[in-house]
Amino acid sequence: SGNSNITSNTVNVDAQDINLATVFNCQQTYCPPAPEPDTCLTTYYKTLRSNSYADIFYYSFLMRDNRYLTTTARYDRVVGSRNIVTAGLKLFDEGGNFIKGVNIFMEGASTLSWARRMDDKSIMLVLNSSKNNIASSTFVLVSDDLNIIWTRSLRGSASFTGNAADEADIHKDEEGNYYIVGPTPGFLGDKPKNNICKLNAAGHVVWAKKYAMDKGTFGPLAVTSSASSLYIITAGSGDGSASIRVDKNSGALLNSYNFRSTYSGSVYRRYAKFEKGKLLYVGGTSDNDAVFAMMVFDSTAKPVKMRTITNISSVRAASIQDGKIYATCHYFSGLSPRE
Repeated sequence: SGNSNITSNTVNVDAQDINLATVFNCQQTYCPPAPEPDTCLTTYYKTLRSNSYADIFYYSFLMRDNRYLTTTARYDRVVGSRNIVTAGLKLFDEGGNFIKGVNIFMEGASTLSWARRMDDKSIMLVLNSSKNNIASSTFVLVSDDLNIIWTRSLRGSASFTGNAADEADIHKDEEGNYYIVGPTPGFLGDKPKNNICKLNAAGHVVWAKKYAMDKGTFGPLAVTSSASSLYIITAGSGDGSASIRVDKNSGALLNSYNFRSTYSGSVYRRYAKFEKGKLLYVGGTSDNDAVFAMMVFDSTAKPVKMRTITNISSVRAASIQDGKIYATCHYFSGLSPRE
């Protein structure tokens, strides 16, 4: 464990404006048939009860051996409508049977802002706090057996967690390094920025940088990597969205692009993955009444094309495997939301 005071170097980004080659509505052209139902996992439906007023599941992750790891918030009623809230983790087997659980505390307070799955053996917890009027974000790497591997607190002017839980992102590369990336929106004269901090496998800071754009307003982002480069796709408004490519070893800016796509809110995640020389992205756009958007970028982070689907209110989860995108979405049929 340890603390790091972050002083980030600022890189001014002169992004190249890009017009997307093709923008079209999936429902107005051809859509491939739905994939065959997944039969590899055991199906079950269970109701889990506790003695608390409420025990809410937030983030859920599929780990090795088909075990499920969930973050939770337990509400214990004190007096009237007042509750004590305790953050925690719960682990279940493939059949939905409870294995073990732990409560999360930091300096006497139980708090958890958000979490990300790093691989099938670990997740990263993010705990936000403030000390002496200085914002601090603590990152806790936890094994799938609910044991702490390491913790690292970052203090400084850069926002590595965003203004909402799913605005920021954390990525683990093939070498075991961690990249924590958060947006600075760019309100009131402040430039929109991507704030990136690289940690090594032991949780020590390698480098930290800010990448400032001259225009726009930044919202949620997604981060992924190739063997040598780090890619950040940031949903924006006003002057559009941005994509950048930086060198993983030094943090040097390699390429940057602006493209027309207005982000559709911060209540759900964006997803990105680099495969076979190109970058696939799942996000959203409020342009042309669409919400669900899929994009392809080349190896320099240059946008190539976009496909949109209307009448979908949010992307609940997505996975990109072998050039295919799998997503769970919400849409409204009449007055009822459906999956």
